[in-house]
Amino acid sequence: MKRRFISGLAAAAICLIALPALAWNPADLEKVNSGISCPGADLSGASLNGADFTGLDLTGANFEGSSLIGARLAKAKLAGANLRNTDLKRANFGQADMKDADLTGASAHYTQFGHTDLTGMKGSGGDFFRTNFRGAKLMGATFHNAKLQEATLDAVEARKSDFSYASMPYSFLRNADISECTFLGANLFRSRAEGVNAARTDFTGANLNNVLFYSANLSKAVFRNAGLDNADLKDASLKSVAWDNALRKNIKF
Repeated sequence: MKRRFISGLAAAAICLIALPALAWNPADLEKVNSGISCPGADLSGASLNGADFTGLDLTGANFEGSSLIGARLAKAKLAGANLRNTDLKRANFGQADMKDADLTGASAHYTQFGHTDLTGMKGSGGDFFRTNFRGAKLMGATFHNAKLQEATLDAVEARKSDFSYASMPYSFLRNADISECTFLGANLFRSRAEGVNAARTDFTGANLNNVLFYSANLSKAVFRNAGLDNADLKDASLKSVAWDNALRKNIKF
């Protein structure tokens, strides 16, 4: 009986060790709620709905698992911040510094990232439905398997970013720089990409049916096995494009 009890305690201890710590630091929470900057703050698992952290220095802060619905973080310093599995619906990060921030698995419906520096950010598996990234810096960002339906990425700088297997139908990429990106297996059905710079971008296996590439730069882009039915490529630059087995029914040139 004693041996069984000890074994049970050992198993419970192992489970506790395996679980991530999502308990915020009360002192850190009090600081930020008082409008005081707190780099490296531990706010994991906290309820921060509607909070106003405008302009605060929260560099490297841990928000993992927290709820920031409707929160205001415009112009905040959030470089290297951990925002994994957070609820960011309708939050405002406009013009914030979020270089190398981790938004893996975040839920960010209608969230504002306009003109935000998200260079090197991680957003794999995140849900960015109708999120606004207009004018943001997204160079080297990762959106692998993310949801970006109806997201606005007009005029973003997203060179060498990874959108592989992202679901982004009806999205907006007008005048965006997505050169040297990968959209392997991504769904961009009916997206608007007029004037986009997609030079040397890999669209292998992507759903590009009904996409508007009017006046786009598609030089050296790869469309291997991609679907381009009813796509509009009028006035697009198509120098050295790789069309290998692309489906191009009713395409417009």
